[in-house]
Amino acid sequence: MSGRSWLAIFLAFLLYPAGSSIAQNRGAEAVIPSATTEGKVYALVVGVSKYKNDPLVPNLKFARADADAIVDFLNSSGLKIGEIVHLTDENASYINVSERGFDKITRLIRTKVITSDDLILVYLAGHGGAFNETDSYFFTYDSEHMQDAGTSLSIRDIKGYINSWRRNSKANVLFVFDACRSQTVGMGERGLKQASEYLTEQDPVFAEILFAASQGGEPAVELDSLRHGVFTYQLLMGLYGYADTSPKDGQITVKELKRYVENQVDDITGGRQVPNVRADVAINRPLVTSTPEMLTMATVRLNPLTKQAQNMVAANTKGGSGANRGTSNDEKAIRLTQLMEQFSSSLKKKNLIRPSGNNALFFYDEMKKIVSESSLEDFKIDLTIALYESAQEVIKHDLNGERLFMRPPAIATGDAPESSTSKRGYNLFYYRDAAEAMKAYIRLKSITPESSVNAIYEYLAGRQSTIEALERVDVDLIVAAITQLQAATKRFGNQAYLWQALAMACYENGRYDEALEAALKASELAPRWSFPLVTQGQSEEKLGNKEKALKSYGAAMALNPNDMGPYLQIGDQFFLDSDYPKAISYFKQANRIDPNAPITSYTIGYTYSYMNNMDSCLYFMNRALAIDSNYTNAYFYYAYAAHLKGMPDVAMRYYDKTIEADPNETVAYYNAGVLLSDLGRKEDAIRYYENSLKVNPDYCNSHNNLGVLYQDFKRTEEAEKSYLKAIECDPKFAMAYYNYGNLLSDQKKRDEAISYFKQALKIEPDYLSALNNLANEFRLLKRYDEAVYYYDKVFEIDPRYFNSLYGRGLMAENQKKVDEAVSWYRKALETSPKDTDTYKQLGALLRDNNRSREAIEVFKKSIEMVPDYTIGYNDLGLAHEDVGNTDEAMRWFQKAIQLDPQFKYGYYNIARLHRKAGKADEAITYYKKAIEADPNYAAAFCEIGGMYEDESRTGEAMVMYEKAITADPNYPNGYHGVAYILSAEGKNAEAIRYYRLAVKADSTYATAFNNMGIIYDELEKYDSSEWAYREAIKIDQNYLDAIYGLGLSLETQKRLPEAQQQFVRMVEVDPASSLGLYNVGRIYHIREDYDSAMLFYRKTIAVNESHAEAHYYLASLLDFKEQDDEALTYYLKTAALTDAYPNANYNTALIYTAKSDWKKGVDQYSAYLKLDPGNGYAMFNRGKLYDKLKNKALAQQDYQSTLSWAEENKDLLLQAWAHFRLGRVDKAEELIKQKLAEAPDEGGGYYDYACFYSLTDQQELALQQLTLAVEKGYSDWNWMQKDEDLIKLRKTKGFKDLLLSHGVTPK
Repeated sequence: MSGRSWLAIFLAFLLYPAGSSIAQNRGAEAVIPSATTEGKVYALVVGVSKYKNDPLVPNLKFARADADAIVDFLNSSGLKIGEIVHLTDENASYINVSERGFDKITRLIRTKVITSDDLILVYLAGHGGAFNETDSYFFTYDSEHMQDAGTSLSIRDIKGYINSWRRNSKANVLFVFDACRSQTVGMGERGLKQASEYLTEQDPVFAEILFAASQGGEPAVELDSLRHGVFTYQLLMGLYGYADTSPKDGQITVKELKRYVENQVDDITGGRQVPNVRADVAINRPLVTSTPEMLTMATVRLNPLTKQAQNMVAANTKGGSGANRGTSNDEKAIRLTQLMEQFSSSLKKKNLIRPSGNNALFFYDEMKKIVSESSLEDFKIDLTIALYESAQEVIKHDLNGERLFMRPPAIATGDAPESSTSKRGYNLFYYRDAAEAMKAYIRLKSITPESSVNAIYEYLAGRQSTIEALERVDVDLIVAAITQLQAATKRFGNQAYLWQALAMACYENGRYDEALEAALKASELAPRWSFPLVTQGQSEEKLGNKEKALKSYGAAMALNPNDMGPYLQIGDQFFLDSDYPKAISYFKQANRIDPNAPITSYTIGYTYSYMNNMDSCLYFMNRALAIDSNYTNAYFYYAYAAHLKGMPDVAMRYYDKTIEADPNETVAYYNAGVLLSDLGRKEDAIRYYENSLKVNPDYCNSHNNLGVLYQDFKRTEEAEKSYLKAIECDPKFAMAYYNYGNLLSDQKKRDEAISYFKQALKIEPDYLSALNNLANEFRLLKRYDEAVYYYDKVFEIDPRYFNSLYGRGLMAENQKKVDEAVSWYRKALETSPKDTDTYKQLGALLRDNNRSREAIEVFKKSIEMVPDYTIGYNDLGLAHEDVGNTDEAMRWFQKAIQLDPQFKYGYYNIARLHRKAGKADEAITYYKKAIEADPNYAAAFCEIGGMYEDESRTGEAMVMYEKAITADPNYPNGYHGVAYILSAEGKNAEAIRYYRLAVKADSTYATAFNNMGIIYDELEKYDSSEWAYREAIKIDQNYLDAIYGLGLSLETQKRLPEAQQQFVRMVEVDPASSLGLYNVGRIYHIREDYDSAMLFYRKTIAVNESHAEAHYYLASLLDFKEQDDEALTYYLKTAALTDAYPNANYNTALIYTAKSDWKKGVDQYSAYLKLDPGNGYAMFNRGKLYDKLKNKALAQQDYQSTLSWAEENKDLLLQAWAHFRLGRVDKAEELIKQKLAEAPDEGGGYYDYACFYSLTDQQELALQQLTLAVEKGYSDWNWMQKDEDLIKLRKTKGFKDLLLSHGVTPK
C-alpha cells in the first residue's frame, strides 16, 4: 500500500437537468440513462497521471487508469454511445482538452447532433489547484505550477461551457471532477476548501450532487494492489452494481452509492480517509441500472486478483482435466477471485471457522474445489498459522483456568421461560467460544497431520466433548468424553494437561473420586501448576471433605502468595456453582493483590451482574476501564449493566465498542438489537439481529426477535422463516413456538396457531401468555368450553392475570352474556385500573345494551384514572348523547378537542350534533375542522357529501365523495357515495364500477353488494343481481334487504320455491317482518296454494295492521272462495288504508250487488270512479244499480257515459251492452256479432251473446252460445251461477246439464 499522503482529492458528481434551474422545474428530476434510454451519451473523459514541465507538479499513479476505467464502464454498461473523446497524459494538453474536447461538444450542439434526449458526460481526473482566491483550475498535461494559469482549465470557464450547453441543447449534463492537490500544489488546505466552496456556494445547482474523496486535509489513499485510487475504485465498483443494496432492485440511487463508497473507503483505509458526500435534493435519484452481467464485469475488469486467479486456473486445467469441467476458465477465475478476497478478509477478522459458511476455513475448502491444494500452498500456510495461534491462545487460558470469553446471558424479551442452559446456574458462553477456538486446532489435524500434535489433539477433543455435553446436558456424551480422555492418558501419561482435562470431565459428571484422583496426578506431573489444586479442592468439597478442600485451595494460593491467579481460579469455580458471594470474596482478594489488574475489577463486576446488582457492576467495570481503557472485555458488561439500568445511549455506545473490539460477539449484536427495538428504532434493530446471525447463524434468540420485528412490519413470510429457524436451532425454545402461534393467529390460521401454543406449553406448562392466547384461539373459534379450560389454567397460576380477565369478558360478550361480560371487564380493571382499552370495551358494551347511564360512569372513571385520555372524553360525550343529554355530549366533545386540538373524532362528533340539530353551516364547519386535523379523514368528506346530497347539491356532493377517495383510497364510503349519485342519475354502468371499487376497498361492505344487486335487477341482469345479493348475505346472514332482493331476483327467474325460501328466511331472521310474511303468502298465492297464502296474509296483518296489500289479496282470495262477508271486511279495510287498490271498491260494489244492497253498491262504484274517473265498466254497473233503485235518469246518464267511454276505447261488447240498456236491442246484437266475427276463438264474446239471448227470453239460443263459450275456453263456472243476466237460463235443465257435463255441481 502506498499512501498519497500529500494529496487531497475531491470529486464533484453533478447532474444538470435539461432546461432551467431546479426551482423552475419542480418535480422534474433527470436520471442517468440506463441501457433502455432513448438518447445517446456523449463523453469527454480526461485523465492525467504524467505532467510535462514542472517538477513541482508530481506525477500521479492512477489518474489515467481511472479515466480508462470510466471509458471501459461506459462501453460495457449497455448505454447508447454517441461519441467518446478520451484524452490521457500527453494527449491531454490544454489545446487538445479545449478544442478536441469542450469545443467539439459545443459544435455538436450547434449542428443539432446532440439533442435534449442525450446525456453529456465530462470526466476530469488529475491535479487541481488555485492560482488566486477567485478561481480554481484543472491542470492539463502542459500546465506550469503557480506560473501560468493560461495552460490550465479554469473551473469558471468549464461552468461557462456547461451552462451554454444546457441553454442551447436542453441536454442533461453530468460533470465528474476528480482533482488532487496538496500544500505543494496551489494554495494548500485553504485552496482546497476554496475550490470546493467555489463549486457549491457560488452556484448551488452546480453542486447538486457532490462526491468528495476525503475531508479537507485528509490523505486520499492509493493502493498498488487495486491499480486505482481507493475512492475511484470503490466508486466504479458501486456503479457496476455493488452499491445496489437497499433495496436490491437493480437501480443504484445516489443514496446507495453514497453509503457504499463511504463504507468501503472507511473500511479499506481504517478511517484515515472519509469521503464527503453531499446530495440533499437528489439523494434518492436513480443513477444507473445494474445487471448480474455488470457485477461480473466489475470483478474481471477492476479486481487485480483476477489475473492471479486466471493463472492458477490455467495451471490446473492444462490438458482439459480438473474439477468443474463444464465451467469456463473465466467463470472459475471470477469465482476463485471472490474466494481469495473472502479468505483474506476472514483471516483479517479472525473468522477462522465461524460464522458458518463465512469463515477462512470454508473459503479455503471452496478454493480446493477449483484448483489443487498444491496451488494453494501460501493460503494453507496462512490458515495453519492462524488456526494454531487461535487454538494455542485458548489452550493457554484454559490451562490457567481463565475465562476470557465470559459473557452474561442475553437480555430477555417478552415473558418466555429461561433457556435450558441458564437453568444450570452458570453461563456457557465462554465454553462455546472456547469450543469454537478449540475446533480450529482440531481442524489442523486434517491440514497438517504431524504426529507431534496428537497429544494436544486428544486433549482438545476430550475438552470439546465435555463442553458439548455441558451445553446439551447430555450424560452419555460426557461419559464418552471421559472414556476418550482416559484412553489419552494411557497413551500420553506424562501430559499433565490431559489429566487435568480428565479431572474436569469427571467433576462435571459427578464422579468426584475419579476427578480427585486425576487432579492429583496432574499435580504430581506439574507441581507448580495451581489449577489442578483448585480442582482437587472442588472435588474434596463435593465429597464432604471441607478441611481438605481448604487445604487444596490454600496450597494453590501458597504456590505464590502474591499471585492473583489461584484466587481467580477458585472464584471462578464458586461462580460456576452459582455461589456468587463466595466468588466475589475470592475475586476481591485477587483485587487486593493486584488492584491495577483490570481483570480483577472485571470479574467482580460481572459477578455482580449475575446478582442483578447493576450499580456495582457498572462501578467495577468502570474501574477496569479506568485502569485500561482498551480492556475490551469490560465493554460488554458496561453496556449490559447500563442497558438494564435504563441508560440507552451509554449502553448502545458500549455495545458498539464491544462489537468493534470483537466483531464475532453474537450477544453484543443481539442485546443492541433488543435495546434499539425497545427504543422504537426497529429498522436498526433488524440490522443488529441480522449481524448477530452472520456471526452465529444458529443463534435462536436473534431469529426469534427478528420474527417479532418482521411481524410488526407485516413482512409475514420473513417472520415465519425466522420463527421456524429459531425452533430449528432450539427445539425447546418455547417463546419461538409462542410467537409463531401469534403469527398464525394474525393470519386466522386458528388450528395451526393452537398447535404451536400447545407445543410451547409442552416445554413450559406455566407459560401464561401461551395459555392465555391458546384460550383466545378457542374463544375466536367459539369453542367456549375449551377456552374456559385454558383461561382457568391461567387463573390457577395467577388469578389476577389481566389478559385472561379481559379475554373472559370478550367471550361472555360474544355469547351475549352481558352481565357476565360486565363482571369480567370490571375484574380486569381492578387488576389494571388504567387500561383504557378495557374502559372503552366495557363502556361500548353498556351503550350497545341500552345501559348508557352506566357507561357514563365507566367513562368518567376512565378520565379520572387517565386524565389525558382523549378518547375517554369523546366516549363520555357519546354516552350522554345516547340518553338525550345533547348539551352534555357537546361539552365533553369540546373538552376532547381542547385536550387534543388534533383529535379529529371530537370535531366529527360535534359536527354530527349540529347536523342533527339542523345547523347545517355549523356542521360543515366542524367537519372541515376534522379534515384540518387529518387531511385524509375520508369519513368527514363523506359526511359533507351526504349533507350536500340531502340538499340536492349533487355536484358538490360528488366532489366531496371524490375527495374522500383521494384522501383514503381504502375507505369504501367514498366510492359508495359516488355510486349512489350515479345510480340516481341513471348511469348504472358507472355506478356498478364504483360499487365494485367500494367492495374492493372493503370486501365486507354488504350495503354496496346489495345496491349492486338492485342495479343489476334494473338492468335485468338477474344472474349478476343474484350473485351480488348472495355476497351481501355471506357478509351479513341477517341482512333483510339483501335477502328480500335475492327473493325477488329468484322470483323473476321463475325459481319460485327458491324465492319463497328467501322470504321464509326473512321471517326466521325477524318473525315480525311483515314484508317477509307477505311475500311468503304472495308466492303461495302465485303457486295457487290459496289456503297457505291466506294464512300468511293473515300473519302479515297480525304484525302490521296497516299492510294494505295483505288486506287486499286476502280479500280477493276470500272473495274467490265466496266468503263474502269476510272478503267485504278486508276490501273495506284496504280501501280505508290506501287508494292504491281501487279494485277494492269495485269488488266491494260487486259483493253489495250480490247482497242486493244497491245503495252501498252505488257508493262503492262512485268511490271507485273517483280513483279511475270515466271507467266504463264501473259506470255501466252503477247504471244497472240505479235502474234497480228506480233512478232512471241517473242510470241513463251512466249508460250514455259508458257508451262514450266504450266507443273511445273500441270496446265492442261494452258498447253493445250500453246500447242494450239504452233500449237499442238490435244495435246491441249487431255489435255482439261484430265482436264474434273479429274474435271467433274468444269465449268471452259467446258468453256475452248467451247473456243477450237470455235477457231477450231466447233461452235455447242462449244455451247454444253458452255452450260455444265453454268450448272456446270460458270456464268461470262460479260467475255463471251468479250472473244476474243468466237468471232465466239457469232455471233451464239444459244449463244444469251443461254444468254437470263438465263436472260442475249446480248450486
